[in-house]
Amino acid sequence: MPDTSPENAPPRYGERVSWQPETPRIGLLRFLLAWVVAAAAVEVSVWITPGTSLEGTGTAFLVAALLAVLNALLPPVLAALRLPLMLVTGFLIVLPPTPRCSCSPATSWATTSTWAASATRCSRRC
Repeated sequence: MPDTSPENAPPRYGERVSWQPETPRIGLLRFLLAWVVAAAAVEVSVWITPGTSLEGTGTAFLVAALLAVLNALLPPVLAALRLPLMLVTGFLIVLPPTPRCSCSPATSWATTSTWAASATRCSRRC
């Protein structure tokens, strides 16, 4: 049930928002339990996958720790790379293709009244 005491209530409109640092909610027991569960998942995945094996139980804990480090580091890096990649691909999609020939009917039609007249005036072969 949510805590609705006045000190934990959300601020009303116009009130100043304040932030107070708190200690992390994860404890040592929860951390160790998550590590054991991850090591067990590694063991089960090795048992299910044909042709794979682990040297010992300590290897499963090492792989679980490596997966935890990768899980902590990769998402922020990928999130940081997502914006420049989106900008580049967005500009490439929005920009129109450049015409291969300056005499093409698509580029010269806007300057003349008829397409046939503009096509006959172009002396260059494209």
